[in-house]
Parts: sequence; C-alpha cells; structure tokens
Amino acid sequence: MNEIWAAVVGAIVGAVLAGSGSFLQQRWSRGRAHQDRIEDDRKRLVREIMRYRLDQDKLVLPLNELPLMFGDDDETMRLVRALLVALPEQRTQFLADLINHLAKQVGLPPKVTTSDITRGFRT
Repeated sequence: MNEIWAAVVGAIVGAVLAGSGSFLQQRWSRGRAHQDRIEDDRKRLVREIMRYRLDQDKLVLPLNELPLMFGDDDETMRLVRALLVALPEQRTQFLADLINHLAKQVGLPPKVTTSDITRGFRT
C-alpha cells in the first residue's frame, strides 16, 4: 500500500514539476522572442533614418518614433530634443551625432560623418 501512495505522490510531484518547468520555459521563450523583435525594430528604425536622411518629408516619421523605441536612453533623447530646436545649419551635425549614437546602441558600426548626411545617392 505504501508503494502505491509513493507512486501516486511521485506522479503528482512529477506532473507539477514538469508543468511548472514547461510554463517557465514557454514564458522565457516568449520574453526572448519579444526582446528580439524590439531589437530588430530598433535596427530597422536606425537604417530607415539613415536611408531617408536626405528626404526631410520621409525622415519626420522615423524621427517621431525615436522617443517610443529609444526613450529609455538619455543621450538619444538629448540629441532628439537638440535636433528639434536646432538652427537649420546645426541640424546636420545633430543628425549625424544622433545616427552614430543610435547605430552604436543597436550594434551597427557608427562611422557616419556630416558629409554622409548632406550627400548621397539619389533616385
């Protein structure tokens, strides 16, 4: 009789542990997938800002996304705010600084100069 109870308790404990482990693994997996999507979206946004650097109309929308995607980074927010109030002749330098900082944040090589911002290939 004791062996039967031991087997039942063992089966219950095993089921609880397996269920808990499965739940925790699934939760971790979903969290990791969410983080990966956020990182991919951040890289996409930085590439989009660089892509549209010469077209002010298209650049506005990606720049408006920055507080949402990089709002936790103080330096990014400082550069965004400086870009908003900068004089036209200062905007190019602030945009280059912003792109370099964002590239560094997402793991892309930060080598953009102001001449890269003002010149580029046109379609």
